[in-house]
Amino acid sequence: MTRATNVAVRVGYFSTYDSHDLNNWSGLGYFIRRSLGEAGISVEEHAQLTPLRSPAMMAKRILYRYLLPGSYVPEREAAVAKHYASQIESLLSRSDVDVVFSPGTVPLAYLNVRQPVAFWADATFAALRGVYPDFSDLAKRSIAAGEQMESAALERADLAVYASDWAAASAVDHYGTDPAKVKVVPFGANLEAEPDPTEVQRLIEARPTDRCRLLFIGIDWERKGGPLAVEVADELNRIGLPCELTIVGATPELTPSRQRFVKIEGFVDKASEEGRHKIQSLLGRSHFLILPSRAECYGLVLC
Repeated sequence: MTRATNVAVRVGYFSTYDSHDLNNWSGLGYFIRRSLGEAGISVEEHAQLTPLRSPAMMAKRILYRYLLPGSYVPEREAAVAKHYASQIESLLSRSDVDVVFSPGTVPLAYLNVRQPVAFWADATFAALRGVYPDFSDLAKRSIAAGEQMESAALERADLAVYASDWAAASAVDHYGTDPAKVKVVPFGANLEAEPDPTEVQRLIEARPTDRCRLLFIGIDWERKGGPLAVEVADELNRIGLPCELTIVGATPELTPSRQRFVKIEGFVDKASEEGRHKIQSLLGRSHFLILPSRAECYGLVLC
């Protein structure tokens, strides 16, 4: 009788961006990859997939910008997904992984490999349409291409993981995906280390009681509801509760009267030690995180 040997599952990790850069997709690509490793999975990371450079697509982008109706989304062209798939197939021919994984559906849509395929995403193409500014007023060509690509990716995937019930429901209801292969796993907090509860309590007790400190974190000022955050702070000051609003990520233009109670930090690089300490400090000193988003797939900043 022989004892079974525990062999870690080998996952081939593919992304269309640099997953080492904490500023890409709020650091999700980096932390998802790291979490897989911490779960005992052997992660074989491949270099960032090379995007397709197509003169024809550039020409279409110009045509739709100035002449044709609707917004053109070149990233949803079938040629783009096939270009990524070809790279993955080539890389896997020299590798021996058990599972192909991507933090997105585009590279997997037209993938032809023997390994099972999985992805983890926060939305479907259909769920984004008409909600996110970049997916509103789309050209008919982009809608058709996007729907076809998403359908192909969901059909190809053996496991479709979404960060919320809302996104998972779109995969099942809109695309008719088998519910058995659709799972919901919320994204976690993108932190290098969890804060110590004793330190958290100390920070809470150190916050002033004679004023309100609001913190807004977001680069997309309009979609994240930045103007409303300023209105809230303005109104609190107007009714007699002194309020300070700190803005991280965006750099909006404000009237002189509102500049008195708003501090704009601008972009803070989470990849640097200085940037991480800056965000930790702002979170520690603030009473509330304010995020009046107009559209939000998940709201990772809340984690």
